[in-house]
This record gives sequence, C-alpha cells and structure tokens, in this order.
Amino acid sequence: MNLIIQGLEVNNSDLRALAKLSQANGIERITGHAFRLTNAIHSNAISEYCTQAELDFAFVNLDLKLSDFKLIAMGLFDNKSNTFKPKKNHGKGYFKTAAIQTKLICISVINTLINT
Repeated sequence: MNLIIQGLEVNNSDLRALAKLSQANGIERITGHAFRLTNAIHSNAISEYCTQAELDFAFVNLDLKLSDFKLIAMGLFDNKSNTFKPKKNHGKGYFKTAAIQTKLICISVINTLINT
C-alpha cells in the first residue's frame, strides 16, 4: 500500500519519521502539500503521529484506479458574494480552513491515483 500524507505544513522530519514507522521504501512529492510513502505497512503509531503533527493520512491500495472512486465535495461558499457563509457558531476562518483542507484532500487523492 501507499501511505498518503497531506497537510498545510509537512516537514521533512515528519516524512522521515512516518516512513520509518510505516517501513516505507520511498517518499515521493505529489504536490506542495501532499506526499506518497511507497510500499508502506499499516501501523497504529501512524495515526497517533499524524494526529500530533496535524497531518491527514490515508492508505491507498496499489490496485486502485481513479475510476474506482466517486467523490462529492460540498461547501458553504457563496459565489455571488465570493465569501464563505458561516453558521452562527463558527467564524469565517473555520470554513475557509475546511475548504482548503477539502481541496487538498481531493487534489491528493486524484494525483495519487493518476500517478500510481
């Protein structure tokens, strides 16, 4: 399996630590915010590490293709005013961050599948 790591700030030290935890045999850059650790082995320590480092991760089976996935992404973006429309309990920054993270996840998944 490949281990996909993505986040707003992914440090080289994090990638090296995750490669060691997953026994990956390589690290490949997908985008500026996403990386593929090749031939990784699942470990519970990866989830713990990513939580502490505020990184998203996913194990992707090498046999999967882009056509195997269906994706829907929704947001609260108002095209007319070109702003996010937060609920009363959340500020605009909350939704902007969520939208950026959703965009990064979509880009990472698509790039991962295209490049495998």
